[in-house]
Amino acid sequence: FVAGISHLDDELMDDWGVSLLNISDSATLPLVTSDGIRLAYHNGIVPLDAFTDAFPINDIAAGISDAVGSQGLITMNDIYWVNDALSDGLGTAGGLNYVHGTDCTEDNPFSFDLHYCLQGPTAMSNQYPVFLRSTSQPFSASLVQILKNNFGTGDLAEYVDVIQESDLRDLFNSGISIETVLPGDFLDSVIPDSLPPSELTLEIILPNWVKTIDGDDRLTFEKSLGATEDMDISLAGTDPYDWRTNIKDDDANIICTTVQRTCITSTMELDVSAFRINEWSQSVSLDFALDAEVSIYRVLVPLDEIDQGDTTRVNFEAAPVDLLRLGLDLASRLAEPKTFDDIGNICRDDQDYSVCDTNLSLLFTPEGLSDFSVDIGEMITDYIHQSGADIPNQEDSPFGRVDLSGFQIRTKVDGLGGLDQDIGDDDPITLSVKIPEVEFKLDLDGNIGELLEGNTSSLELNFFANAFRGLVVNPLVSAAELLGSSLSNSVVSGSGITYPSPEAESTSFSFSGNTSIAEDVEFSLNGPVSIILPRGITIEDVEESAGLLTITNEGGRQKLTYNFPVGEYDDTISFRVKVSWLYLLLQFWVYPTFVIALLALFIRRRRRKKRLKKARKAAAQTGTKVAIGDSEFADLRGFKSEGLHGELQQFEDYSINEPPPMIDLGDERFD
Repeated sequence: FVAGISHLDDELMDDWGVSLLNISDSATLPLVTSDGIRLAYHNGIVPLDAFTDAFPINDIAAGISDAVGSQGLITMNDIYWVNDALSDGLGTAGGLNYVHGTDCTEDNPFSFDLHYCLQGPTAMSNQYPVFLRSTSQPFSASLVQILKNNFGTGDLAEYVDVIQESDLRDLFNSGISIETVLPGDFLDSVIPDSLPPSELTLEIILPNWVKTIDGDDRLTFEKSLGATEDMDISLAGTDPYDWRTNIKDDDANIICTTVQRTCITSTMELDVSAFRINEWSQSVSLDFALDAEVSIYRVLVPLDEIDQGDTTRVNFEAAPVDLLRLGLDLASRLAEPKTFDDIGNICRDDQDYSVCDTNLSLLFTPEGLSDFSVDIGEMITDYIHQSGADIPNQEDSPFGRVDLSGFQIRTKVDGLGGLDQDIGDDDPITLSVKIPEVEFKLDLDGNIGELLEGNTSSLELNFFANAFRGLVVNPLVSAAELLGSSLSNSVVSGSGITYPSPEAESTSFSFSGNTSIAEDVEFSLNGPVSIILPRGITIEDVEESAGLLTITNEGGRQKLTYNFPVGEYDDTISFRVKVSWLYLLLQFWVYPTFVIALLALFIRRRRRKKRLKKARKAAAQTGTKVAIGDSEFADLRGFKSEGLHGELQQFEDYSINEPPPMIDLGDERFD
């Protein structure tokens, strides 16, 4: 530190035991100016050690220790007098060997150096002070403590109370710079009351991981003799995060460029695994799954909307995702972490479902954010359950029954942990939404012929959700209409059905939009959206003007990926839909199977009737032959056997009542 002395009063000199009037006890000297000290020095009136020995250097060291939050008492080196202030790097002219110029009017025939003036406007004045200077032994000072003592109030003040030195290093290396104003009385506590009016300069050499915004390696605090003024200081990292880098995906494709301060990307994949036509129940069904992600790499934070206090400001051009992780970590250390209550719900004002009475709240900690992501998924699920059940009750609703009881959305947040010393935007925080594979069924009750002609007045729709996981009514209806049109208007080829036909113009549609959501923070919800088509259905002859659509093959199924750009887009896509014979066979196998089954039943019945007729004919032929026993045969021959017919039995005469011919007997005899 540097102490500039302009004058010393008699009371202080008495306390220090210094006297400039040893030659006379009756003389008084109310004060001695800086010119007077130079006069005493250059004329040998008093040794300078008398001043340095009495100077309260230890009291000043203790005050500095309290001000900067050092660990232990600061040890100062020997104090010394500054010969020439300007040559010693001080900004004010003066010093023990300061030489006056034309401001001294006394005669100087020998051109001696005038270190003090005896005549003239500055004679024996305090205009050019003398300086005492000292340096300290290395000590550990706490920048955190300086911030805590002087940060003021605001939303950020409570976070400063829990911050540590390592956190401060990570903060500065994330690209943050801090500007604050220390009150003018900051050094007043450093200077003891016994010290005369002095100028004081305190320099703190910063750690190697922090610097000022201007690039200096030290903080300089000055106290002048004049009016007390506030002191501006600033701190920044020596290796700050630079947001001007490309962000790439796993395939090394650039997803955010060097000019995007906000990098938030999204991906969505809709896997349509099956599309079935159920003729007997007059319905169509769709099996699908959905995976969607929103990844945060860096973001522009609107600092103007943050209450940063009256004297402190935090600046940074873009916040990397690691800074959000650090903020969540700091928030979790608070005695009462920040809670955002009554965030709201997704209901409209005219809806009175029970889920509308639930207001979400967010606890700003890693655990709180994870819980919030789950809660919002459950809220959306409940909302769809209740709103779906209410659809049939709405006026002119085309829906007869809606069952969405199996619907569920799974949401979660990944990547909240894993903070290391390398602050950057390499590993994103990801919000994911997952809908496992489900069946979605649409029943059509009404005149199918009128429906194909476009007349939907007799249409009654029923939705059934065995495990429904997403509202995709419009895509389903569009797919049903597309398939119906292809079956009625398409051209048949050896490989399947194509709509429109190769000779006709392909289907074409144009669309435009803007992916920017919050322009003030440069937030755009851009990224790829993929649809995996069912096996056997493909898109052919695709032409696209913007070059944002790619078509690949995944497991024998066609995958369509449209990469939505940042900002505005305008595109036109033309294509044909091709349905293979294998797909149609899988959808309409019931017809030939039914015919074959009827034919088999007919053949089986015919064979059974033939077997029965043949059995009857065989039985009829067997009935024309008469079988008689031995006794009857003996009677026919005229013999009599008493053992067979008894003692008194006589021969019977069969000549009168002859039996009818065998051929005249009916079939009932054999039944």
